[in-house]
Amino acid sequence: MAIEPVMLAPVLAQPGAPALSPAALDIAPDDLKQVVARTRQGLKLRGYRFEGDELCKAPRFATLRRTFGDAFSGTELPDSAGNPAGFKAQGKPPHSVFTGDLIDASGQPTRAAVDEVIGFFREALR
Repeated sequence: MAIEPVMLAPVLAQPGAPALSPAALDIAPDDLKQVVARTRQGLKLRGYRFEGDELCKAPRFATLRRTFGDAFSGTELPDSAGNPAGFKAQGKPPHSVFTGDLIDASGQPTRAAVDEVIGFFREALR
């Protein structure tokens, strides 16, 4: 979606695709070139994941950082920040930063991530 000029504040929430290639990005090469060009014109991207996420692994964020440089701000939350009633309740590491693994309470890292995204939207969309 970031190839479209109307997309002004892209946020990647635990991007898990492609599932079998943990460092790959799920974007066509020509589309990727367009997004990179947009970042050179000032587009900023944010991304969020849990450190131990088995669906969105660290190599994907490394690829995003390498591909987009300073235009990409990636936040990797400790697994301890995940909601105990979320994926952890199923014996899995947390995955969904903004939904099932969110602890929506002041002082919680996942709530801070929500506040960061809201601030990012406010800044980019003003």
